[in-house]
Amino acid sequence: MTDYRGQMKVLIRSISFLFMSVMFCTGVQADETIAQRYVEDARLIGEARMKVLLWDVFDARLYASGERFDRTKPFALSLSYLRELRGHSIVETTISEMSRQGRFSPSELRSWEGQLARLIDDVDTDTTITGVRDENGHTLFYRDGQALGKITDTRFTGGFFDIWLGDRTSRPAFTRQLLGTANS
Repeated sequence: MTDYRGQMKVLIRSISFLFMSVMFCTGVQADETIAQRYVEDARLIGEARMKVLLWDVFDARLYASGERFDRTKPFALSLSYLRELRGHSIVETTISEMSRQGRFSPSELRSWEGQLARLIDDVDTDTTITGVRDENGHTLFYRDGQALGKITDTRFTGGFFDIWLGDRTSRPAFTRQLLGTANS
């Protein structure tokens, strides 16, 4: 009887582990599927973890075609959140980072803030948001593989992705990891 209970415990642990593995991989599979839809021969260029002070905020993955990232061609950037955050905080931080770049007017930033506020809801530890730069220079947004909408202003696209991928990013080490150039 005890041998049967021991086997059942092992079986239950194995099933639980498998279930947790599938749940963890769902966001990664969703962003890979989205990248493959928009990026010819999409491949993972780099990944990095965003930390603020002592907190892990999200894991980021950059998908593009070819060996090196080219901002003029389609690519996908996925953020898999590691903590709960309010949508309005994400939007405010995004606009603040874009404003810090010093190349956008207050009216542009206000417009984009309104558009983002309609797209970005609260996130939790199971949420992956993927932004895609399409062939037209538009930004398409997905949440856990489901379309949220798009912003068609190409100036937005440049500024938005430059938060993480630009030359004047506030987190250069993070950017080098995403671009796969951390050891170059």
